Amino acid sequence: MPRLSHRRARRTGPVIVGLTGSIAMGKSTAAAMLQSLGVPVFDSDAESRAVTAKGGAALPAIAARFPGVVANGLLDRAALAQKVFNNTPELRA
Repeated sequence: MPRLSHRRARRTGPVIVGLTGSIAMGKSTAAAMLQSLGVPVFDSDAESRAVTAKGGAALPAIAARFPGVVANGLLDRAALAQKVFNNTPELRA
């Protein structure tokens, strides 16, 4: 069995940390705390909303894959959920 060293490892690059958890677990609070310390934070929920908002970059591909879920340039999330979440192959896609 290898022996553990008490010396700290030198970091040579950035450290990437993911915040995960259920609803109301404090992810947003923890992210805000990190951001206030100057740590760059990437919010995947906000990015997902941006690319699926009116005129978003992902809308054409979503509309092509799932006809009827984009109307007047807006994503109908409930309609998309009905087509995807009960269909394993589409969920994987």
